[in-house]
Amino acid sequence: IYIDLEEPNLVGTRLGPHKSVSKGLDLLRATEAQWDHVLTLCPFTAAWVNHHMGVHRRTAVYYPFQTDRAPVFVPFAERKLDIVIVGWYQIAPFTLDVIKATARYNSRWVRHHTTVAAAAMKGAAMPHMATGADLPRKLNIISNARIAVVYNDMFDFPFLAKHRGSTATHAAIRDRPLLLSHYAFAYNLHHNESHVPYPMSPQVKSRMVEAAASGAVMLVFNDGYNVIEQYYEPGVDFVYWHNLSDFHEQVQRVLAAPAVFEAMAQRVRDKTLERYSVDAFVQAFIRPFLGTDG
Repeated sequence: IYIDLEEPNLVGTRLGPHKSVSKGLDLLRATEAQWDHVLTLCPFTAAWVNHHMGVHRRTAVYYPFQTDRAPVFVPFAERKLDIVIVGWYQIAPFTLDVIKATARYNSRWVRHHTTVAAAAMKGAAMPHMATGADLPRKLNIISNARIAVVYNDMFDFPFLAKHRGSTATHAAIRDRPLLLSHYAFAYNLHHNESHVPYPMSPQVKSRMVEAAASGAVMLVFNDGYNVIEQYYEPGVDFVYWHNLSDFHEQVQRVLAAPAVFEAMAQRVRDKTLERYSVDAFVQAFIRPFLGTDG
């Protein structure tokens, strides 16, 4: 049993170039022959593989959270930050705009490095950074923020690295025609550049469940894939934003109604620790493969 926490990243790399769908299917079968079953975070990859293989070879799962790592829930009135944003090692133009947008608030940007960030920002105002944070420190910072910016997207893929620009002209995708039946890649060919001004594909991120388990209100970018809806309900468990103007409107809405959104954050934290724990993951997805004696 193989657990993949990266897909759809590496799907194109593993598949390799192929000039026809039939050749792509041969490569896919050879790849899938390595494992008896795959547990993947990507529901689109699970559906795509199962369709082409004609059997249930993939199961879409969630990102499990170790419940004893969850910080204590902090009342909104005691929190020191308005917004926290986590990650983004690679700074795409779209993500750069979001990072700049958080700088006007009492915010923190939690990331591993400063060098890439400083070069990308080029002197623009940016949020205070917390670098080199281990998991306990990161979760503590999130738990002291009222809002956590969440996105479940990749804005680049290794096998697309030499083919910047519109995905419609990506030689890498043209050389992998089987990928055109994979929703996570096919959507790229029709992305709305006024909404998402950079090619991207969905990827479930640990920052989503970390924000939920730490008790921050999830302010989630509506990317058209909306993979978060596999786990949480919009308007009930999190708040969507669609563009930078809407981002600021939703931030103000959350900050203006602390009692309403504190209740949302507490409810989602409880839901996450109950449904999406490591123990629940093992019971739902691992134990069935072990048999009754496992």
